[in-house]
Amino acid sequence: MVQTAIVVCLTLPLIATCLSIAPAGGDEFWDSLNRFNHVTLQLFLNSVIIGAGAAAVSICFALPAVFVYFHLPTAYRRFLLPAALLPLSYPPFGAASAWMTLVASIEGGWQGRMVWGGESALSSILYNYFGVSWVLGLCYWPVVFFMLTMITRLSQAQVDAAYLHMRFWSRLRYVFWPAWRESLFASAAIVFCMGIVQFEVPSFLQVQVYPLEIFTRFSALMNERDAVFLCVPYGLILLSITWCIARYCRSLPLEGGEEIVLRPRAWFKTFSRAALCLVLFLSVMIPLLGLLSRAGSLGFMLDTLWQQKERMARSLMYCGLGAGAIVFLGLVFTARHNPGKAPYAGTFFLFLFVFPGIMFASGWLQIRSFWPGVLPKNIAVFSLILAYVTHFFVLGYFTGLLIWNYYGAPQREYDSLLRMGTLTKIFRLYVPNMKAPVLQGIALIALFLWGEVAMTILLHPAGGDTMALHYYNLLHYGSEKRTVAIGLLMMGTPAFVLFLALLSQWLNIRRRRGSVNCQ
Repeated sequence: MVQTAIVVCLTLPLIATCLSIAPAGGDEFWDSLNRFNHVTLQLFLNSVIIGAGAAAVSICFALPAVFVYFHLPTAYRRFLLPAALLPLSYPPFGAASAWMTLVASIEGGWQGRMVWGGESALSSILYNYFGVSWVLGLCYWPVVFFMLTMITRLSQAQVDAAYLHMRFWSRLRYVFWPAWRESLFASAAIVFCMGIVQFEVPSFLQVQVYPLEIFTRFSALMNERDAVFLCVPYGLILLSITWCIARYCRSLPLEGGEEIVLRPRAWFKTFSRAALCLVLFLSVMIPLLGLLSRAGSLGFMLDTLWQQKERMARSLMYCGLGAGAIVFLGLVFTARHNPGKAPYAGTFFLFLFVFPGIMFASGWLQIRSFWPGVLPKNIAVFSLILAYVTHFFVLGYFTGLLIWNYYGAPQREYDSLLRMGTLTKIFRLYVPNMKAPVLQGIALIALFLWGEVAMTILLHPAGGDTMALHYYNLLHYGSEKRTVAIGLLMMGTPAFVLFLALLSQWLNIRRRRGSVNCQ
């Protein structure tokens, strides 16, 4: 019953959107279908090209990080994970603006960030399909990295035998490729879906895409019916892709496999580490340098940041509440869930994740309109959190599966024999054992919510916008120095949190080594 209630709540915005735009008759339905012409078809092909390019670029950037991860000893791999999360913590449209700022500074300092129609070599490379795919690949390569490192079918015995008796290409063809094939396809498909629904980065880089047409018809033209009908091709294609991804994921081991260590030759190890440094430089340092190239004085930046303290606290509150609700509901849903007996649950949740978020915002906006009179601010915030949960619930779903697997099936069977109430069992058994992975899951999901714009732009209460929405608006009409200060704050806040996580890991290792030496 609890699982059914969660699924019904997640389906409510889609049902509300479909009912609100239901055509009055057959003529109106066929008139809406006429919106699919050669222009929209070309826009749709542009989105497909960008999604495929983003998937290819993200794979190329993730492979060096994967090889470096498996070269390191298991005790030091935890230091690479926060560094890999940095590109994912910065909004893609922020990375696009940073690259635009850097190109503008190189081509001519007086031009500023808006280099519309630049005719130089750098502008011609950035303002096209390749530039959009490049920026999205730099932001989304951690998705491929985590899929390949968390899920593998290899054992250390297989790796050692391959290095002893097989050449490089034979190892790659008969050992590593079968072990990572499903994870690679699944992660590439996820990045493809995330790229095909992207409209912020193409709008900045002057590339006309299909999601931008949907967003324009909904927000600018106020034609919700046309916007929803334009989502029909997306729904069909994304549903087929998510079904294939879920089919692959059902065959993957949820426990992540055995921790393996690769032992390649010295030249390959050096090459992979140099490639990883280059990837981190392009995805982290280049946006930072692009922002710093237009930064104002230190006093101006500090004054701007101080003025944003309320918006910053509000954004952190939204991210924390949304991520906490997603993880909590994911744990509740997967408490007695068997993915083998419910194979379509992962497909449905993944479809919600890759579907345009503005449609969920439209649905919750329709549901919110039934409130009599003026909508209270708390209800508006609650609807925004529900929209976050609807769109990103797949992250809580997989987090719940991993955490319950981490807790262990034998331990759960032992807990069922104890004569303890539900609340007592939660506070005495589950909270002490699940505290660390739950906090890690909340922090990871909060990174996705940190740069969310499509749903926040419709559902945020009056005067209650977030840092991401404020930054997105400033990128269109804000002053250069003020925009740079907000961008540095958007990039610096997740980096500071990840630095604290890295410092805590280092102190934990030092403390464990000290206790071992004392013994």
